Amino acid sequence: LLAEEHRFQRPIALKAFYIRRFIRLLPPLLLMGVICVPALYFLYPDQFSPEQIALSFLYLGNIVKFGAMAWGWREGYPAVEPLWSLAVEEHFYILLPPALLLFRTYKSRVILMVIAIIVPLILRVWIFAVLDSRLSDQLNYHFTLTRLDSIAFGVLLTLLLDAGWLRPPQNRLLGHFLVIGGGLLMIATMR
Repeated sequence: LLAEEHRFQRPIALKAFYIRRFIRLLPPLLLMGVICVPALYFLYPDQFSPEQIALSFLYLGNIVKFGAMAWGWREGYPAVEPLWSLAVEEHFYILLPPALLLFRTYKSRVILMVIAIIVPLILRVWIFAVLDSRLSDQLNYHFTLTRLDSIAFGVLLTLLLDAGWLRPPQNRLLGHFLVIGGGLLMIATMR
């Protein structure tokens, strides 16, 4: 949507973008907060973690695992834990629109996304080499700056397609090869 706004020479509307994101995520988050969390508390009161609930619903759920190791927080409910990945996604989408306003050409945006892919990979390797394996695993898996590449791949592909620098292959076999190869590349960068 942001690339489409740029293509039609309209300014990127940050406020509208963030309102769309909020409205898209609010219904399932409310459902989870109103129905699932009280049910989990009723069924498993000993696993309740106020830190997990508060941080997860403030898009900071990826900090809970680290807080459990570093500060002794309860990890909380396994059913709420997947909100850590939503936190990483929202951190990316907080940073992306202002970055697109700063980098206005397709070339500079592509370079920015390549950097957003390479830097987290380097950071993950450095964290793995320097820290204790348990801590490095948690940071590499849950920390926003080590996960940005996962979303940057999709943004890079969108930019390349939108600029016309990459065209969908006409040959179906080549298309399947590229999809499988791209999927394997993303899987390889996950650890």
